[in-house]
Amino acid sequence: MNYEKVSDKEWEEIILKSNNAYFFSSPTWAKILEKSFDEYHCATRLYHINDKSILIPMMEKNTQNILGSKFFESMPMGPGGLFSESEITPDEFKGIINDIIRTRHIFLLTLPPFDNPFKNYSLSTKPNKKIDEWNIKDDEWNYMHILDLEGKDFEDIWKNYQKRTRNSIRKAIKSGVEIREGTTLNDYKTFYNIWSKASQNWENQETYSFKFFQNLHKYGSPHIKLSLATKDNKTIAGLIAFHYSKTIFLIFSAFIKEYGEFNPTRLIYNESIKQACQEEYKYINFGPGKLEGLRRVKEGFRAELIETKRYLAVANLTKILDKINIT
Repeated sequence: MNYEKVSDKEWEEIILKSNNAYFFSSPTWAKILEKSFDEYHCATRLYHINDKSILIPMMEKNTQNILGSKFFESMPMGPGGLFSESEITPDEFKGIINDIIRTRHIFLLTLPPFDNPFKNYSLSTKPNKKIDEWNIKDDEWNYMHILDLEGKDFEDIWKNYQKRTRNSIRKAIKSGVEIREGTTLNDYKTFYNIWSKASQNWENQETYSFKFFQNLHKYGSPHIKLSLATKDNKTIAGLIAFHYSKTIFLIFSAFIKEYGEFNPTRLIYNESIKQACQEEYKYINFGPGKLEGLRRVKEGFRAELIETKRYLAVANLTKILDKINIT
């Protein structure tokens, strides 16, 4: 099966033609991962099958195992997918999957919300087995909270918030909480300090070094935006969002616990929604997450819980290992 590396320009042109492109599938995100984590290397491929071009944004993660297995993921920390101007057939999808995993490799695919064209595709490694049987269960990426903005103005969306949410936003404003954009590296450092301290109390939260946040700042413009909430000239909360294609994805948010009563997170979310309406984005994606309190906050904005799919394809030879560390 023929494939080639692809230029950043062509890569971006292909994914932006999709109705379901996320920043996670972009060449900029791949660069940020490579610069931030020694174990990640860009492995994106452009396949040419039957006069059709099929792009799969993908990273390879270094693993240590006796078989020399490689672990590929589309994409780390968010949804990836396969992108083509034409419909991808079951045989084409099956061929790509098997070309990636071959005899000893592993492939993790996280699909965007509303996008699961592969649910009935079988893998030739086991012809009678559906890829659905490799669907990862009980994973936080099995759903995301989505707020549909299409065809609505901000006032209509505001009126549809839960009453408690509107009151919390009003209280934040009345209490003197203000929102500003964070543009400097020092702003990112301030947010990182808040996020890293708050995340210590979150169950199963992966930790990241400041190097990662430095690279978000260094390479992310114009798609990565930092919003900061201040009260009495003190930064008390923040949010990092990815603005890309038709969606704003809210990826990192945190606040100082002692200032929680002033509802800074709800105010930042509200400002993000207002900006999305002004800039004619179609969706706000609040992301995944198992924390019950954060889930209630998202649903207070009338964000809907949308099921997503995450698949793990494992070559037969690799399955002889009882355990393999891939995360």
